[in-house]
Amino acid sequence: MRKVLSICTIVMASASILFAGCRNKDKDEPTQPVTDATVANTTAESIAGETEQPTQEETTRIEYSDKEEEIPEDMKDIVKKSTEYDIGAYLYGDIDKDFEKELLAAYLDLKGGKWNIVLLENQATEVKDFYSIALNCDYDRCSLGLIDLKDKIHYVVNLSSTMGTNNGGYILEKTDDGVKEVMSLFKTIWQGDDEDIIVQNTSYGVCMDKTTGVLMGRTWTNSYLTYDEASGKYKEYVATDISEKDFLAYEGAKDIRKSVADMYEGKNAKISYLKRNNGVMYIQCEYEKDNLIMYEYFVVSYDGNKITGKSEMQQGIVEKKATSYNGLIN
Repeated sequence: MRKVLSICTIVMASASILFAGCRNKDKDEPTQPVTDATVANTTAESIAGETEQPTQEETTRIEYSDKEEEIPEDMKDIVKKSTEYDIGAYLYGDIDKDFEKELLAAYLDLKGGKWNIVLLENQATEVKDFYSIALNCDYDRCSLGLIDLKDKIHYVVNLSSTMGTNNGGYILEKTDDGVKEVMSLFKTIWQGDDEDIIVQNTSYGVCMDKTTGVLMGRTWTNSYLTYDEASGKYKEYVATDISEKDFLAYEGAKDIRKSVADMYEGKNAKISYLKRNNGVMYIQCEYEKDNLIMYEYFVVSYDGNKITGKSEMQQGIVEKKATSYNGLIN
């Protein structure tokens, strides 16, 4: 797998962040949650030199939009007339690679207690049922996205709650026998512009009250998936603990280690290291402040045995595993 830079959410996010995840080709910034990729990229360029140029393969991904204003009015009118409910999400583009643009739309069927997804083919005058997801939480918001696996397409449905922190991500595949669910998690899922398949972990872990042992402060961190063709399932790049000696064996690691140690001088910080088998490592730091134990970390990217970048400091505890699937571990 090509070199990647970790993408981890930096600060408290608004409700709209939880159900973003569809790429918008006409905007400079992706619509998925705010991440530390920009920060890490800037640092990586100073360490590794010029940014890699995209390959021809990277430029052939499906272009699509979830923006209502970018969808033909006649197609939207057909979808809207097909249901009594308001449309909650759109996805427009050549989403099945047949050289024709299609429209997926989702709406919350309040009577049926489910999210219905319908498909409108190019030049068609009626929608077709695509998939439905029964509500198991108070999900009143939705976004649609794609995972482009080159030889097949998977569809992503992210549901969330306006009034709470509940969220659910579903990966769907269209087969000869209909649409089937490949994976579902109580987390948000999307594919980044660099092709990483990302799972967003939401938890409490900015700090811990030493007296009560209660974790406080909501944080967002990312895990990564890869699709296994043999099993037809997604597997996760699980983060595993590594020693400081193992970390320092990477070219450029000593300078990174010193820069982190300098930041925590006088704080008696405990520093540990984690690694994913996809070009991402973490430096996890914790220290005491008043009656709290503070948790902070840095995302470090690597390629082979060389460090290629480091993010700014993030708050929280790195989550090692987001799914029940087996990880790919060195």
